Amino acid sequence: MIYSANFQKWGSADDLKCAKWLFSRKCEVFQEMGLKTPKEPNFTDWANDIRLMTTIDGHTHKEICQFYKRITQDDFWKKNVQCPRTLRAQWDDLTLRLAGKKKITIDSVERDETFRLIWGTGWKPKNKIQELAAIQAKKNGLGRMNEVAGLAAWRGIWQQVAEQVAQEVLL
Repeated sequence: MIYSANFQKWGSADDLKCAKWLFSRKCEVFQEMGLKTPKEPNFTDWANDIRLMTTIDGHTHKEICQFYKRITQDDFWKKNVQCPRTLRAQWDDLTLRLAGKKKITIDSVERDETFRLIWGTGWKPKNKIQELAAIQAKKNGLGRMNEVAGLAAWRGIWQQVAEQVAQEVLL
């Protein structure tokens, strides 16, 4: 347990762990933006806000972390939601604003390299996207298409699978 000096604010060890994870993610965002590391917060305040999110609002620590991660992937919201208090206050509004809005980054080198390797003997998928895209490619008959048509279809399959995997990660 962590307590403020006047015992008005407090949080469990799990609340504190969650608060520290949120701060580490905030530091990553600052680093990605080329900014100096942010000042360390009052972790008692942060743990208290997380405790309120779990006990009053009914969110799990995992949900809090996943939602904050999602927020920090949005170019606008990562600049506006930087602490648990703001996250809690904006939770419902952010849920609506971010619903269906998934930022997917496609690694075009991996995608095109996988397309070339997929038909080779003994090729094994290295990740979930490769695995699911290979299954979908076979279902769609990519092996019977010429290279240009096959690559175009492959890119669509890859995008669809990447979005599916990203959605699974967020849930």
